Amino acid sequence: MSKFATAINCMDGRMQIPVIVYLKNKYEVDYVDMITSPGTNKVLAESKNKAVLESIKRYVEISVNLMAQDSLLSADITIVQQTLQMKKTR
Repeated sequence: MSKFATAINCMDGRMQIPVIVYLKNKYEVDYVDMITSPGTNKVLAESKNKAVLESIKRYVEISVNLMAQDSLLSADITIVQQTLQMKKTR
């Protein structure tokens, strides 16, 4: 059975392949779903742009729920975890 992961990352094309390769090697997954938007880390850290946050959340839910992902990974997982936790408590 294939193993999947989800990465939340900046849309900068220079970062896609290195992030995919890193996550595949480190977490031994076969495929990585990429959720991208401009300045993702800033958007997640500031939690000001509700429309973008909801979009990212919706894409993560699709990736995790429909693709039965084994992991949710990010270039900066701490920021993602903090942002998602803040969203739950509001």
